[in-house]
Amino acid sequence: MIEDDIDGWLQARQDTKYREMQVKILPSLSSDAIIGVRTPDLRKYAKELGKREDVNEFLAALPHRFFEENNGKEFIHYTSNEVEQLSVNRIQYYHFFRRRRNTFTKYLAQIALRIQKLLHVNRLKGTNIQVQKGCNWFSITGELAHYIVSHMKEYEKVFRYSYCGDETFIQTIVESTPFKKNVFMPNCNNNHDACMRLIDWERGNPYIWRTEDYELIKNSPCVFARKFDMNTDAQIVDKILENR
Repeated sequence: MIEDDIDGWLQARQDTKYREMQVKILPSLSSDAIIGVRTPDLRKYAKELGKREDVNEFLAALPHRFFEENNGKEFIHYTSNEVEQLSVNRIQYYHFFRRRRNTFTKYLAQIALRIQKLLHVNRLKGTNIQVQKGCNWFSITGELAHYIVSHMKEYEKVFRYSYCGDETFIQTIVESTPFKKNVFMPNCNNNHDACMRLIDWERGNPYIWRTEDYELIKNSPCVFARKFDMNTDAQIVDKILENR
């Protein structure tokens, strides 16, 4: 069986020190789920597996076909097709004293903001930055992740004195890059299917899924769902895991 061959190969090439490091940086995962095989070894083995006659049957049985069929797509959500001016202002102007908030510094920050508006200050002028915002849950390609990390110094200058949450970061970056054309659902207009997350904001903040919602979750086109709470309803989690 190909599954047994893969498991045996992985166990034989376990790097205990690498595994210990992975366990530390992935605290949300059970340590039992982490083997600790280095990426270069995995790449070599993947090429070997590709030559096997039974590999197609194995790949067909995997539960991640959706991302394979949409390879290269960026699953990013946008709250609206056109962002409101308030969100633009949070980056357009300098917002000082954000880390030292008290009555005095708040007063100074308000004065500084009024002066900037009178002087028509625009930090975005002369750049290709287009402010956008959306859900801070996303699934992006390695290429986009690498692009963001490699340009961090540039984006730190843009966001350093801003007054925005993490819901603005990814969306704004993507809007001004070639990766914009790879967005899975452009002009999604607050449809969370764009990031493949089933989230209900109408019944909660967000709504906590319960056992009676199982069929809705099961029939959803989304790959992920939130929010779950073991104290509110642990049975829905157990039911999903039993029927995955």
